[in-house]
Amino acid sequence: MADSSEPGKRLDVDSPQGNAIVEAATRCFDTWGVERTRMGDIAIEADVARPTLYRYFPNKEALILEVMIRHIRVENAMTRKKVKLAGPGRDVIRRCLLLQIREQRPKEQPGSLLRTESTHVLAHRAANSPEVLEAAKELWADIFAYAAERGELRPDLEADGAIRWMTMLVHVSLVLPELMPADEQLERYLDQFVVEALVL
Repeated sequence: MADSSEPGKRLDVDSPQGNAIVEAATRCFDTWGVERTRMGDIAIEADVARPTLYRYFPNKEALILEVMIRHIRVENAMTRKKVKLAGPGRDVIRRCLLLQIREQRPKEQPGSLLRTESTHVLAHRAANSPEVLEAAKELWADIFAYAAERGELRPDLEADGAIRWMTMLVHVSLVLPELMPADEQLERYLDQFVVEALVL
């Protein structure tokens, strides 16, 4: 197994080897599910010694969090490419939420972090994670700023709370999709119960 680490030094998760470990973990989670995957499985898949793995990630929780954050950032980038900052702010917010909910629904095909068996585990870990909130803000901060510049965002809006609430809504749609309204109702519900609370 490849191992170029120096004893006692915390290693950079954004290095080529750190990225390879995260990619290996994602493949393992896809294959065996988050709960059944062991750190030893990931070390083998990444072709690193277990001590090296722990120098990047002190425990499985830290590795799961890194995989989640990277997944959120990829999804955010895809959403931003599809939603232009143009027109009423309420429309931009609604379109982003629709994409986040519809495109992050549990998937059973290989290569998806959001396989049904993993969504409960991932959502539970994301619920109160400040790192997940920061990753979510990378999408919503620009959108809220756009609506505010147009004079459409509620001046008393607590942005972090709103972003946490919308992130929770997306997680609920993953964990309990049976509770979500049908597609034809979803847009109306988002308008009435979410977007209306954010804009004037």
